[in-house]
Amino acid sequence: MMHPIKFYLALASLLSVCSVTAQQQDLPSDTSTVVSRDIQAATPTEIIVTGRQPGPPMWKVSNGDNSLWIFAYLSPIPEDMIWESDKVEAVIAQSEVYLTMPQTRAKISRLVLANPINWIRGYRMAKRLSRRPNCMPRATTCSRAARR
Repeated sequence: MMHPIKFYLALASLLSVCSVTAQQQDLPSDTSTVVSRDIQAATPTEIIVTGRQPGPPMWKVSNGDNSLWIFAYLSPIPEDMIWESDKVEAVIAQSEVYLTMPQTRAKISRLVLANPINWIRGYRMAKRLSRRPNCMPRATTCSRAARR
């Protein structure tokens, strides 16, 4: 007795062969000229489209007369990116102080890096930190509200 899967595979291959031969018989004799004319008519002319990206995202935080503009840090950015920088230049021209993104350097001993237990700890900590929620859990919020 033949397995059902083998039967269905044989049936599908037989039907596909029959459909291909049926399609080949239905074509008129002058199809090659019709197809070549269609291909020539369908070939588009090349058009080069250039665009400029809007400037980086900015947020404005105001308190009375004071304003703080926060620029997003975008990484990676393609080398040939063209920005609409008029708004950014205007904001920087009006500002009194421009603060760059803080940078830190940490020196780690080679012994710490060579310890395989630290590798496992670091991996587990990275997993835990990557799935931290963006908000506080409900139990923490409720308990803080109850303390007030």
